Amino acid sequence: MTGSIISALALLAYTAPESTFLPWSLPLGMGLGIVFAASTGSFLIPQSTRLGSSLFAVYLYGGMILFGAMLLHDVQRVLQTAEKLPFDPDRPDTFDPINAAMAMYMDCLNIFVRFVQLFALQEVAKRIKK
Repeated sequence: MTGSIISALALLAYTAPESTFLPWSLPLGMGLGIVFAASTGSFLIPQSTRLGSSLFAVYLYGGMILFGAMLLHDVQRVLQTAEKLPFDPDRPDTFDPINAAMAMYMDCLNIFVRFVQLFALQEVAKRIKK
């Protein structure tokens, strides 16, 4: 499921017109701050309270949406960087595909972790109903 979501988002970013998702840097940074604050709050406040469960929902679902949008942004950023910078292994200011792909890898990993958490919560809910 994670692979199909990531593949669809990467294909969308690849086929979108140039710099469609690149101006999203500032809103994505603010969203990352919100998800980080919700993560910290859900760690400190128990999920049995209304505030704690709301913070966990922001962390889980907001993080999934945020990292999907970050994947769109990072794919277009890597494509633009690859087109504009030359590749020369002897010069430090050229395109480095490994470092450029690390942001996309982290986005994929964060989406996967949130899917695992979501499926684990569904399994716990099924066991509680029985």
